[in-house]
Amino acid sequence: MKRMGFFLVVLLLSHSAASEPWVSFGAKAGLYSSNTTEIPTGWPQTSFRSGFAGGVYVDYAFNRFFSLQPEILYVMKGLNGGIANSRIDVDYAARFDYIEIPLLAKLAMAGKSHFSPYFFAGPGVGINLAADVDIKTTDMRIDRTSSGSSDWSAIMNRAEFCFSFGGGCKYAIGLGGITADVRFDIGLSKVYSGGEVTRKTDGYETTEVIFAGHSKNFGFALLTGYNF
Repeated sequence: MKRMGFFLVVLLLSHSAASEPWVSFGAKAGLYSSNTTEIPTGWPQTSFRSGFAGGVYVDYAFNRFFSLQPEILYVMKGLNGGIANSRIDVDYAARFDYIEIPLLAKLAMAGKSHFSPYFFAGPGVGINLAADVDIKTTDMRIDRTSSGSSDWSAIMNRAEFCFSFGGGCKYAIGLGGITADVRFDIGLSKVYSGGEVTRKTDGYETTEVIFAGHSKNFGFALLTGYNF
């Protein structure tokens, strides 16, 4: 039994070495939904925020089953939060924009059908481009609503490390195909270090301290695209 397993491994490696690598390109875009693992100071609760994700990738296939897929994606992460009681209602909408560069190992279940399921996983690094929080405050006692924003760029960690995994399916058309996949991201590093930010509301500026311990991003994406 051990000899048979060894023979199969050698056969697979030999086939991979003998096969010419096939390089293809693709683009994908879709919906990204995210949150953080810990709640920022002053926010009693948080919820998922939906945004856009999309970009391009290269698929370097060693054979019909295994490939490496580096990607460059623009991803809108963030979270929503709020405070509500009989006197005041405050809604927060945090948007964290990233350029992400994951390196995925992909296993395809290639067959004779036009449909080819696949699974992938791998590490990635993200570069934070912007961090803005929109704030809407309603004073129930006087029925007055004000809007403002905070720039969190100064307290954000510039680089983020994460791990991505998921699966999808490709429908072959000619030499390319339409792709659809679902992806899950788990943050491995802190989103921000915490500190003072300036809030601007109706022309007035106030300072507040933001802190969330070791808060990390996490989220999932639904992406469709085309592989050339």
